[in-house]
Amino acid sequence: MLPSADKKAHQNETEHHESSESDTSAEAVKSRASQRILNVNVGILGHVDSGKTSLCKALSTMASTAAFDKNPQSQERGITLDLGFSAFYSDSKLQDYDKIQFTLVDCPGHASLIRTIIGGAQIIDFMVLVIDAIKGVQTQTAECIVIGEITCDNLIVALNKVDMIPMDQREEKIDKIKKSLIKNVFSQTKFKNPPIIPVCADPREESEQKTKQECLNNLVQEFHKFVKITEKNENEPFLFMVDHCFSIKGKGTILTGTVLQGCVTIGKNIHIPSLGEEKKVKSIQMFKTPVDKAIKGDRIGIAVTKLDSKKLERGFVCDKGYIEIIDTVLATASRIRFFKKDIKGGAKYHVSIGHETVMGNMTLISRPKKEGVSSEVFDTTLEYTLVEDFEENTHLDRDVFVKIEFEQPICCYANAHYIASKLDTDIHANTCRLSFNGKVLQMWNREQIPKAQLAKMLPVFKYKEKRGVVDRVENANTIIGKNILNSKSQSLQPFLGRTVAILVDEQPRFFGTIDSSFGQSGKFRVVFKDPLPKQPNLRNKPIQFKYKVNIYDETKTWYQ
Repeated sequence: MLPSADKKAHQNETEHHESSESDTSAEAVKSRASQRILNVNVGILGHVDSGKTSLCKALSTMASTAAFDKNPQSQERGITLDLGFSAFYSDSKLQDYDKIQFTLVDCPGHASLIRTIIGGAQIIDFMVLVIDAIKGVQTQTAECIVIGEITCDNLIVALNKVDMIPMDQREEKIDKIKKSLIKNVFSQTKFKNPPIIPVCADPREESEQKTKQECLNNLVQEFHKFVKITEKNENEPFLFMVDHCFSIKGKGTILTGTVLQGCVTIGKNIHIPSLGEEKKVKSIQMFKTPVDKAIKGDRIGIAVTKLDSKKLERGFVCDKGYIEIIDTVLATASRIRFFKKDIKGGAKYHVSIGHETVMGNMTLISRPKKEGVSSEVFDTTLEYTLVEDFEENTHLDRDVFVKIEFEQPICCYANAHYIASKLDTDIHANTCRLSFNGKVLQMWNREQIPKAQLAKMLPVFKYKEKRGVVDRVENANTIIGKNILNSKSQSLQPFLGRTVAILVDEQPRFFGTIDSSFGQSGKFRVVFKDPLPKQPNLRNKPIQFKYKVNIYDETKTWYQ
């Protein structure tokens, strides 16, 4: 939940909704409505106080909900407490569009607000990492790089506060910083050699204003290089990620957020799964401009009626039935290489999906990689085993999956991305808290799935073995064994017809089948298809009985 003071900031959005500034004038609105505009969401991330909000303010010509630290607590503390949204237009270099609307998603930099950062990063097209030119890479800078690797393909570095470097040393020092960042930081990431643009978003001296504008122009030119027209299938189910909800007198309740897929039109019925309520879209605005329709990637405000804004802080809105409220998921799992602690099966982690972060208990499982089988497909005809330790090299020859049992229900949808973290780690510790991530493949509620069905859904086996010894060789094809039963009273029946091996130097050498019991003392007869050799002497050699059980099978049936 956001601080209560932020509610007040949301209430003050009325004046922005009715703004008469030049960019929201009737003429400007009419002009934009007639143009072909492509919206691109740019995530602005970085360590606390690196200058993210100042950069957004310097770039932006219009503001949306909670932009520029309007939250009273943010102003008091001097840091961003919540996601802020603002935007600016630039002439398009694409043939199909007149303008590009760059929507800036200002994510908080403080370590304690990592949940908010993760939520914001899931809606961006590319990322700008703001680095303080004086302080360099800090703890949250590193976590932001990790989030960027997970959520987007392209990154731009804004090397901020370069005005604090003396002019006569500036060029040389900036060049040195760039080389150091590439060599020591980014060469180890998927971004390898990202563009690094010097900026001074909020210069101390008036004489630096020209430098500021030149730097911003260079940064915007770099933005254009990462603008891509992605496929936007309007027939997909509608999915909308809400980041703010507030009421405006005479307008209704406003849901602001980003369209993740599908489209929404005026008059459409939309579903709020966390509340179980359905509402009709009264109007849609895109940065103060009324529109009839919004599609994937658009940053919009949706007005609905008869919705109590206090009930919904943030979350998902969708076509009815697309999102489920569940308590268990099966997902892919990829270890984040910067996480240095052990990842153990059965441990609890903070799991972030959308804007929600919930504690979950992990069961890690894996299978050998198989040619022609995607690592993002859980094939129930294949066999899986428990993973006790998720090591850095586990994924090299095995596909890893995870069953997450949440401590409380969560809104989820198929193919949703998640990040598992250890957020209870000391925020002052110089360590990455993001542990592993992946994509949701299946989801269900535990009480609705019978255990017999779960065993079929999850063919996860634990391998076991029992050992006995050779009592004596009866003939060339038969031996008498003993000590494989736990007690004389235990029945041999489950063992009949099972394959065992005689070990020589701890290696299985001779394979036979348990045929029958022998006497009343728990001994048994093993028959071999091929004659046994006279040498070595098999008396007292170990007999190995290997088997497996499905960990979800209550009957504990043995399989070989």
